[in-house]
Amino acid sequence: MQTYARATLAAVVLALFGLAQSGLDAQTKRLMFEVRQVKAVDECGNGRPEEIFGSDEISFGGVSIDPAGNVHKLRTMNAGSFKRDGSQRTFNPAKQLVIFNVRGNKYPQTYQALLVLVERDPGGGFGKYLDRLVKEARELTDSSADPNVPMLLPARYTPGAALQIPEILSTIAAEKIGKAVLGAAKKEINQRWADDIFDPVLQTVTLRDAQFEPPKTMTTLAYKKHNCSYRVIGRWHLD
Repeated sequence: MQTYARATLAAVVLALFGLAQSGLDAQTKRLMFEVRQVKAVDECGNGRPEEIFGSDEISFGGVSIDPAGNVHKLRTMNAGSFKRDGSQRTFNPAKQLVIFNVRGNKYPQTYQALLVLVERDPGGGFGKYLDRLVKEARELTDSSADPNVPMLLPARYTPGAALQIPEILSTIAAEKIGKAVLGAAKKEINQRWADDIFDPVLQTVTLRDAQFEPPKTMTTLAYKKHNCSYRVIGRWHLD
C-alpha cells in the first residue's frame, strides 16, 4: 500500500512539474508602464501669487484593465513638487505606475492603463475620485475579479483535466472597454473635487504572441487643465 501511495504521489508531482515546464511558468512575465520624466510646461495658477510663491504637488493614480476586462485601482504615486514653469523631475529608476503579470498561452492579450495626473490641494478628493471611477468602470465591464487572485492563473486544477483559464477579450472588445472607462473618467472629473484632476490619458498595448516586445521608444503624454500643462514621458516595458 505504501509503495502504491508513493508511486501515485510521485506521478502527481511529475505531472505538475511537467505542467509547469510545459510553458505556464516559462511564460510568466511582468508588463509595466514606467514613467521616466515629468515636466511642468505651465505651472498651475496663471501668474497669481500662489503660482509665483507656491508649488504644484503632483501625483499619479488611475486604473488598470487586464485582458479579461478586470478593472483594478492603481496605487497613488508622488511625482514631487514643481515650483516654476519648465521645472522637471527625472526618475532613475523609473516609476512603475502599473504592473501586470503576463501568464497563459492565449493571444493576443490587450493591456490598458488609465493614467491620471493630479495637482494636490487642501481638501483632497483624488482618492474618492478613483474609488468612484473603479466602481463605475466595473459596472461598465461587469467585472467580478478578486484583486488577490493573480490574473490568468488556473482557478482550480484536477489531474487529467484541462486548465481553467479566464476568457481573454478580443482586441476590439478590450479597446471598447478602455474607451468606455476613459469616458467615465472624464465625466467624473466634472464633479466638484478640491484636488485639480487633469483629463486622464489611456495607454494600451497588445501582446500579439509570446515573443512580442513593446516598442522601446518613449511616449509623451500631455496633461492640461485650465491654466496648467504638464508633460509626462514613459513607456511600456516587458521583463
